[in-house]
Amino acid sequence: MEWAVEWAVLVGLLAASAFFSGSEAALFSLSWRERQRLETDRSVSRAVALLFQDPQRLLAGILLGNLMVNLLYFAIAAQLVLERSDRTDWWADASWSSAALVALILFGEVIPKTIAAYYPPLWTRYAAWPLSMALRPLFPLLPVLRWIQELSQKLLWPGLRPELTISLEDLERALDAPGEARLAEQEKTALRNILMLTDLRVEEWMRPRTQFTTCKPPVARYQASLAAGPYLLVSDRRGEEVVSYIPLNDVEPSSLGQLDRFCRPVCVLPWTATVADALEQMWRSGNEVTVVVNERGETIGVLTLTDVIDTVFSYQPSRARLLLGRKPIHDLGPDRWLVAGITSLRRLSRYLNIELPPSRSVTIAGVLQETLQRLARPGDSCRWGDFELKVVEAPQRGLMLIELARIDGRPNPT
Repeated sequence: MEWAVEWAVLVGLLAASAFFSGSEAALFSLSWRERQRLETDRSVSRAVALLFQDPQRLLAGILLGNLMVNLLYFAIAAQLVLERSDRTDWWADASWSSAALVALILFGEVIPKTIAAYYPPLWTRYAAWPLSMALRPLFPLLPVLRWIQELSQKLLWPGLRPELTISLEDLERALDAPGEARLAEQEKTALRNILMLTDLRVEEWMRPRTQFTTCKPPVARYQASLAAGPYLLVSDRRGEEVVSYIPLNDVEPSSLGQLDRFCRPVCVLPWTATVADALEQMWRSGNEVTVVVNERGETIGVLTLTDVIDTVFSYQPSRARLLLGRKPIHDLGPDRWLVAGITSLRRLSRYLNIELPPSRSVTIAGVLQETLQRLARPGDSCRWGDFELKVVEAPQRGLMLIELARIDGRPNPT
């Protein structure tokens, strides 16, 4: 009877080792979208959120639990081998010990990790609550182990320093590196655009709120079909400010009748923040939509993670191209261009490869209205430094087109 109990405990420890190993592989193999889907699943959302609240603590807890289980497994396996040993047949003892080791490697590590890596959402859905309960008594031990680790590090490797993060200066040096260290053109473009995010304000890159479909809660099934893009914005009950969004790409057809449970909170930033700030906030929160507010807290635009990624990996990132789906600047001839009114001055300066006159406005349409001191009408023209601006089209709702001409010494148009 005692022999059967020991074998049952051994099999149970092997299953526990497989559980910890598979959970480690599944949790850290989840993609961002898979994790978001699990966090909207009411049955496991709380457990998943608690587990990922501190990923470093989660990993340390899983490794500690797996280590303790494996030590117990080997201790009991060794005891079983010693009890059955007659001290003369060393070959049988070695075979039993090797079989225990191979069983742990195959059934406690390789097979569960392979299955979990192939089906991480399924494994996480069933393992989230048991894992959170199993790790709860282990978490108090982690500060002690961390203190022992830091003490050992100071005694054995006193000169060891943590690796520094990459700074903006490192990226700039990588762009200017000569010879064999020179980066490929695509990599250089991405790095330049990443550097640009730190200087680009969200008000220069946001989309107008009117480009998104906004609805009040509760969200009805038919409203999903009205969305013009992958996001459906949800306002407060008064319909004034955007408070959440629904990532429609994550909604399965069978769940269209329960859209409210897919709502995720938006990030909120002032108009003076940079696109890099928005990207960092979206990355930390796991959300994909940032609402831009003015000094009165009113929503003036929306920036999505898709827009930021498009900016990083585009050869010539442009807000106007993003909004219009076409080139915002067209050459009309020598020193003459047709420019969309929403084209940013930064983009125009980069396209013309010249330094534009200073202005408080962000877009070329803003410069025109700032100079005219009123709303522009078709046929209006004005002087802006060495340029003449002429309104070609100015619809009440739609795209303003401006003809930009470079002039030298000509008088101001009237």
